[in-house]
Amino acid sequence: MFSAKGIVVFGLIAMAILIGLLVKLRIDKASQPASAQTYGNIAGLSVDQVKGVDHLVESHIAPTGLFTLEDQLDSLGVEVYAEDQWSAVPDPSLGIGSKIEIVRATPIKVVDAGKETEYRTWQATVGEFLAEAGIDVDDDDVVNREFSTPLGQDLEIVITRVGVTEEIETEAIDYEVIKKNDSTLEKGITQLEQTGKNGERTKKYAVRYENGVEVERQLVSNEVTVESQAEITLIGTKVLTYGSGEATWYSWKSGGAAHNTLPFGTKVRVVNLSNGKSTIVTINDRGIYGSAIIDLDTDSFAAIAPLGAGRIDVRLEKVYE
Repeated sequence: MFSAKGIVVFGLIAMAILIGLLVKLRIDKASQPASAQTYGNIAGLSVDQVKGVDHLVESHIAPTGLFTLEDQLDSLGVEVYAEDQWSAVPDPSLGIGSKIEIVRATPIKVVDAGKETEYRTWQATVGEFLAEAGIDVDDDDVVNREFSTPLGQDLEIVITRVGVTEEIETEAIDYEVIKKNDSTLEKGITQLEQTGKNGERTKKYAVRYENGVEVERQLVSNEVTVESQAEITLIGTKVLTYGSGEATWYSWKSGGAAHNTLPFGTKVRVVNLSNGKSTIVTINDRGIYGSAIIDLDTDSFAAIAPLGAGRIDVRLEKVYE
């Protein structure tokens, strides 16, 4: 019968033998040709295929004296991700060293609307991975890979988020300014007949955004939604007359004339009705006797008729500056 102490010693010897065999196995693998030790330019890796996708398999020998997997991995400088699968034999808690085998999940880089995120997965295709990761892709969005594309090491998936929206713009239509002559209004007088009002034009655009940036704007419709109303101003053309009758002449100050009722200083345009000629005089005298309505100085009379005419038919008009 073995004593308890003997059993413990025997167990330790067996473990030491096992570790020795594992170390020898690792050395034997390292001595194999380089072509058997290389995967994707990384030496010392093997490959395990799951669902048609190659997964990297790493084998590490942890030193003795460490009693947790975390400590063993830290001593080796090896990082294990939550998605990776691993095994350690014998159990790290024994502290006699372990052979650690890690099967890596497939690393995937996703650039979604310009934001880069690293994922790890055991799915086989792009579509299966996007579903697993909860990444929704709308019909308008653009993905650089078909959903059926098999996953591989360091595959990059780029998603361009596309949005097409309708945008409406309005712009004012300036009203037209119209000026109309009106013979019923006295010359020099203006009157607003109609107030001007701006109209409105509505434009609809189909706007395409990629990752939040406008890349295209297409005019869909262009309509006048409110008609403008012209501003109409009436311009008086009616010339006020002081009457018609006979004009005579007498020797008086040049540019002056006599009238029995118009205020002194009133300027009057005297129009010869027979030839249309006219002259402007200033009322500065009275004392007309007989049928004449105005008595002109000789220069003013001569400007519209020969002095020998003596009397002519005229129309007296208001002078507008």
